[in-house]
Amino acid sequence: MWTRSRRCAIRAQLRRQLEAWQKQADRDDLEPGGLEVAIGELNRTLDEFTHRLERLKKSGLKKLSRTDQDAHFLRQRGGFVLGYTGQITVSDDHLIVAQRVTQNVTDNGSLERMLDQVEQRCGAPPGAALADRGFFSTSNIEQVEKRNIDA
Repeated sequence: MWTRSRRCAIRAQLRRQLEAWQKQADRDDLEPGGLEVAIGELNRTLDEFTHRLERLKKSGLKKLSRTDQDAHFLRQRGGFVLGYTGQITVSDDHLIVAQRVTQNVTDNGSLERMLDQVEQRCGAPPGAALADRGFFSTSNIEQVEKRNIDA
């Protein structure tokens, strides 16, 4: 059990700490910085959000990355991932003939470019092409047929 003098001493110590904290808070308000710095940071954040909102409207996307302005949200099993689309073309003997990294959300526009790279590097169009469903489009089928490539 605490004595009356012990309680008075603790109360006085707490009062001194409280007064010291109040003086420090008053000093912080008077010094340059403090509230002015916080307001400046908030204004910069607001400007950044305004800039990001404009970019979002221009891009037509629903979300933009905060960390990598060029990356896009790509569909993946179980949700979405932030990144780029990497593509490679390999020969029958598994030699990488062409490669490409894009910001495209789908692969539809890439098949023709990949076929062009193969033809440029190998000197002849490929005899056959195998691609996943991300490359499927009517224009891609027409392009493959026009080039006489077995798809």
